[in-house]
Amino acid sequence: MLEEVNVGANWWTSQLRKKMPSNPALLEDFQKALSREMLTRYQSHWYESDSSRGSGYRSISYDQRLDPLLVRAAQGCGISIASLETLLSHARYRVMFVNPREVKIINTALLTEEARYIYKRDEKGNTTESSRSDSPVASPSSPEAFPLASPSSTPASAVHIPPSISVPPTSAIPAAQIQGDPLLATIMTEINA
Repeated sequence: MLEEVNVGANWWTSQLRKKMPSNPALLEDFQKALSREMLTRYQSHWYESDSSRGSGYRSISYDQRLDPLLVRAAQGCGISIASLETLLSHARYRVMFVNPREVKIINTALLTEEARYIYKRDEKGNTTESSRSDSPVASPSSPEAFPLASPSSTPASAVHIPPSISVPPTSAIPAAQIQGDPLLATIMTEINA
């Protein structure tokens, strides 16, 4: 279970890193908090002999709303819900299934798309390749799979925000809310730059 949880927490953290590359300490705190939340939730719902059993219970999503696991992990390290929604806006409509021996992601906006395995191993413990060549399977022991401590060289201002994602201008968010949330202030400054 630890390998699968680490891969899952690393993937969500990597999604935050795309919009917040300059704060590795906060990213590491988020990853640890999410891992703890996942381990607590999955403790009595992990079935090695039947990996699909309990799969929906172990899923983590950002579809219509943020998954409670993501919210609790973010709040546990000082990230507000508004900041988390902004940071994960590009990962919306994703559902992650964390199952024994596999971690896969489904894009619910594109239901015709196959699940993308980010981790898969057989019953002998060997990591295997995904059935799709464009979906590499990550090994939790390989640091390049989900680098945590090495921030991206891409500045946040270079992040492309598709027109379908509505990012409010700083003026649309009450000044008191921005001042009370330093991370939100940083995000809004970078987005509006």
